[in-house]
Amino acid sequence: MDWESCQLECETQPDCLAYEWTSTGMTRRCSLKYGHRPMELTPVTGTICRLKPMPGDVIRPWIAPRPRPPPPPPHPGVITIAQLTAVAGGQLEQACPIKPASASASGSSAACPCCSVAGPGADFTDPECAASATGLAYADLRGADLQGAKFEIATIGTIFDGANLKGASFTNNGKGASFKGADLRQAKMDGAMFENADFHGADLREATIQDSNFDGANFACIKGEKLMFKGGNKLVKTSFKHAQLTGTIFENNQLNEADFRNANLKGVIISSDVTAADFSHATGVCDSSTDMSQAHGTARCDPVMVNCQVRLVDPGKCQ
Repeated sequence: MDWESCQLECETQPDCLAYEWTSTGMTRRCSLKYGHRPMELTPVTGTICRLKPMPGDVIRPWIAPRPRPPPPPPHPGVITIAQLTAVAGGQLEQACPIKPASASASGSSAACPCCSVAGPGADFTDPECAASATGLAYADLRGADLQGAKFEIATIGTIFDGANLKGASFTNNGKGASFKGADLRQAKMDGAMFENADFHGADLREATIQDSNFDGANFACIKGEKLMFKGGNKLVKTSFKHAQLTGTIFENNQLNEADFRNANLKGVIISSDVTAADFSHATGVCDSSTDMSQAHGTARCDPVMVNCQVRLVDPGKCQ
């Protein structure tokens, strides 16, 4: 019982003259006073003492109930009911939270000679821009509209989070760039270098990637339906966790130690080196809808973590 309820209890009983409410640890106690009415109450720490007001009183009356404070924020490790009910596609949205990138201390848009021409269809061939050694390196282009832009200049460490890059083409060095939540539908990457780049939650549907280096990149939680990784791509230690890859093609790529845990691989064709790749709990592997007949190497491929030769995958192992 809280102190307001204790006060109300005394108020509704004619013989009650005062109340004492005590809070000790997890214990709450309400004590009503009858018989002799004291003229003074001296509370101690953790105690509220109040006299019931009477006609002609000169002593302190009831105190109006104070607004209750809002509940404290949940502990960082606690999942709230709101989080548990946030469901998308039958899975918790919290499985793929997108944390915005922080602006790099190595540079800024203010010192970016190419940022002034950034916009839809930009080809960054402006003389001042093309002559720059840094290009768009470390620029902050979050949310920018760069649909159809052509990137032949450096985008090392550039932040493209949430940007519109639909149909854009990349033939540049974008090592460590961030594309979290960006729209890269139908984008083309040919001969690009994006080691350790972050594409978490980006939309790469129908994009084409060829002869590029994505070692250590993060493609977790991407929308990658009909994404094409054509020949010559390096994808060593790349993460595709929780990625939606329905109909994606991996043709002659290096997927050594790639992480496909919990990814949707329905209708995916993999004809690449998957040595030490992890396909645990990936949808499609165990029901044979993922074509790995031309893959080679030993990979982890079923929910019970049994290593198996992928060219001889036995769906029965996944039962």
